[in-house]
Amino acid sequence: MSKKVWPTCSWPEPTEWSFDYDEDTVPMELDEDAEDLSDHINLLKLAPMDSDKDPVVEIENIIRYSFINENLLRQAFTRRAFALEYGLVGYPGHEGCSEELEFLGDAIMNTIVTREIMRQFGSCNCENVAAPFECKYSEGDLTKLRMQFINKEYLASRATDLGLDKYILYGTGEEATESALEDMMEALIGAVTVDCKWNMAVLDNVVNRLLEIQLDCENDLLKKSFYEIFNSWHQKHFGRIPKYEVHPELGQRPEDGYNHYWCDIRFQVPENKKGVYTSHRMVSEGLTRSKAREHAAECAYRFIVKNGLWVDLNHANLVPDRENSINQIQELYQKKYLDEKPEYSFTEEEGDVWRCDCVCCGVCGSGQAIGKTKAKKEAAYRTLLKLMKTAGIDKQI
Repeated sequence: MSKKVWPTCSWPEPTEWSFDYDEDTVPMELDEDAEDLSDHINLLKLAPMDSDKDPVVEIENIIRYSFINENLLRQAFTRRAFALEYGLVGYPGHEGCSEELEFLGDAIMNTIVTREIMRQFGSCNCENVAAPFECKYSEGDLTKLRMQFINKEYLASRATDLGLDKYILYGTGEEATESALEDMMEALIGAVTVDCKWNMAVLDNVVNRLLEIQLDCENDLLKKSFYEIFNSWHQKHFGRIPKYEVHPELGQRPEDGYNHYWCDIRFQVPENKKGVYTSHRMVSEGLTRSKAREHAAECAYRFIVKNGLWVDLNHANLVPDRENSINQIQELYQKKYLDEKPEYSFTEEEGDVWRCDCVCCGVCGSGQAIGKTKAKKEAAYRTLLKLMKTAGIDKQI
């Protein structure tokens, strides 16, 4: 009996691989009279799969979903050029690639992200007969918020962070691009949709796993959350973002709707002489996935700040100077000693007195003086002293 196999591609590991397909999938048959199947596989540039590195198993572990029909998973990672090159044609005009799944996955992804946004920012007020549906943000702001999670750059970065990029089947001469990574993420969601028969609880978990939908900008859509701040800092220092694992509270059932989540965060801290371990795990909670991740990131951030490891100004050779403090703190930001640009706000008080608040890297310093410039200098100076104290530099306010 002939055996149908899946063509080879190049993996990061130098091992070529093959997949078994169901009887009615890929019409590429090996000679049933072949004396040595391994020789025939080698002639076709195919190789038996190493079970310890089965891409199906690896991908299912990453997305936390086990496929009933594994061929859907394989199709999601198959580029059109690869399908044409190996003749993976299911029926006339159909190349057996990921494109139709991309169409489906794009729609599902938009739906899940939109639903998460509406869960947090929208509500129905039945007492308002004329306009019962209310939302905290305008349509334009909601579109901007959604685009943060469905744009090409973000999807490509998530594919890379999760390690899914290395499983894409490219045609000869085809190069990896952000568009290809975006297509794969959409197709993978589409494949799960078909495989789970549109089970929204399953799709909700998978899409959130792939995208890490984070919605904690209640005061200002442009304001950075602890999740963004901490991820940026961790990426800068360790070349990757922390690992977040979000799961519903035990005992909750998908059909009842999840209303409480726990988040495990695993992160690194810089090498230090303070006896603080460089690898940490914390557990946090929240009413939504987004809030659980935000709280976990905030806890990790505050832990690092408390231990004086958030910023490292020890090599800046800076002596705070009240008269020059505004320029000093700006220079620290430009030289990358600080991750955030200092922000100033002013309040006019009685008797021509101004109050200025300076916020930088989670540290706030305030100053009062007659005149805005003097108040700003005082606020910058006090912020500098606090930043240095946080970094373990012995300076007194």
